Amino acid sequence: MTLAEWLINAIKNKGISQAKLARDSHISGGTITAIKQGHIPGADIVKAIARYFEADPDTVLEIAGIVELSDAPKELPPRWKGFYRRIHRLSDTQQEAILSQAEKLLTFFEKIDPDNDSNE
Repeated sequence: MTLAEWLINAIKNKGISQAKLARDSHISGGTITAIKQGHIPGADIVKAIARYFEADPDTVLEIAGIVELSDAPKELPPRWKGFYRRIHRLSDTQQEAILSQAEKLLTFFEKIDPDNDSNE
């Protein structure tokens, strides 16, 4: 399901107009139209829409394909945060495949140099 599909269903299920959503949520009608046409807005707008429909913001962010950097551990360097964001957008199956390969590589490197802590 896309964010556009989710929003169209939410509007229909609540029995409201797009104009009412815009007024009540303080989001412009143009933005709502753009979302319905497939545009992905920023996280703040997605959260506002989720709150309006009393939906879990994290679920709606996930539907939108948005991952906030605050989801990544703060100790990660910037390059790793970008990697985390990219992986988080993948399906569970794809994430598992990447993690499986990463585990194999880690095991390999630990075997050839078990005392190497220089890459931390």
